[in-house]
Amino acid sequence: MESHLDHLTQVFDKLQDNQLYLKASKCSFAQHKLEYLGHIISADGVATDPSKTSAMYNWPTPTNFTELRGFLGLTGYYRRFVKHYGLLAKPLTNLLKCKQFVWTAAAQQAFVKLKEAMVTTPVLGLPDFTTPFIVETDACDDGIGAVLIQHGQPLAFLSKALGPAHKHLSIYEKEFLALIMAVERWHPYLQLQEFLIRTDHKSLAYLTEQNLHSDMQRKAMTRLMGLQFKVVYRQGKDNVVADALSRVGHLMALQAVSMAQPVWLQEVSNSYRTDNMAQQLLTQLAIHSPDSSGYSLHNGLIRFKGKLWIGNNSALQTKIIAAFHASPIGGHSGITATYHRVKGLFYWKGLKQAVESFVNNVRYANMLNIQMSTQQVYFNHFQYLVVLGRIGLWTSWKDYLWWTVIPSS
Repeated sequence: MESHLDHLTQVFDKLQDNQLYLKASKCSFAQHKLEYLGHIISADGVATDPSKTSAMYNWPTPTNFTELRGFLGLTGYYRRFVKHYGLLAKPLTNLLKCKQFVWTAAAQQAFVKLKEAMVTTPVLGLPDFTTPFIVETDACDDGIGAVLIQHGQPLAFLSKALGPAHKHLSIYEKEFLALIMAVERWHPYLQLQEFLIRTDHKSLAYLTEQNLHSDMQRKAMTRLMGLQFKVVYRQGKDNVVADALSRVGHLMALQAVSMAQPVWLQEVSNSYRTDNMAQQLLTQLAIHSPDSSGYSLHNGLIRFKGKLWIGNNSALQTKIIAAFHASPIGGHSGITATYHRVKGLFYWKGLKQAVESFVNNVRYANMLNIQMSTQQVYFNHFQYLVVLGRIGLWTSWKDYLWWTVIPSS
């Protein structure tokens, strides 16, 4: 109550300073729960509004596309509360693709299941940005799903039915797709600190160590860059839904843990061996970390003001710049954009000059390649030849062949 009164005082002071007014009939204070945009917010978390879910449960059987769209639009607003919403609603969404409205038995069954799911939704927790988040993913033949968890309580559900273009994918690719979909959707929650990924597909536990063979893998991994995460493998029988996890504690036991660490971090660690300054910093930081200059030691890696410190190793520096410039995520951008990308994660003395030199060298090399290819096409097209030291052009007309000498300037 004290914190509530303190917050109210701050709000009222701001309103008074700016001469703003509130309508008393629309205000309520010191409430244990309140309704906001169709949600009931309380100390337990966020729940659906019973008046809205009861309207869904009493929704009459649709007789045309308009009524069906209205029902799916209303239930879709609460899809984050429903596990496997995409799979439950798939028979109904498939009807929208038909030219004529035909209510089938499969549609009726999906309609009833979806209404029952809407009135049995769990209470979702409120995010706490001081503790790590957990992303649990799963995939099956017909769809993929994920749940965002914290303190053993679900924060949000996510599901998507697979179309014909994705049903032929292998189980590894489907699990991989579920992981990427979840990370993209909940990126604002996950970007601030390290988070945990739970999966029942064991090969995903070695995600950062695998060779990227497909275009989907390469594109997806670029979306994971800049995020700190660990992948934990759990057997399928233990990888249950989030609402069950919040109630059954013994299922939270891990079967195996794999620490995911990019291979290039080992290269950074190896570069310290031949760097005198790195050896000196390692000795100092082993005693006191962080120091007054902003250097710190984390898992054997030196950081400067939170950024990964790179020693005097030009080969490693060039490799890092190339990854942020020439890779798909870099897109051969200019000096400023590349510099800010590298600067956001790394630090070394002369970073800006190194980026400028690298980008300028790439531009010069590209210009040379363009000029050489242009000259080759130009000469081959017009058939220029050098005869007795004179440049000329072979031309023909009505079976006659001429050699035209081009005077030098």
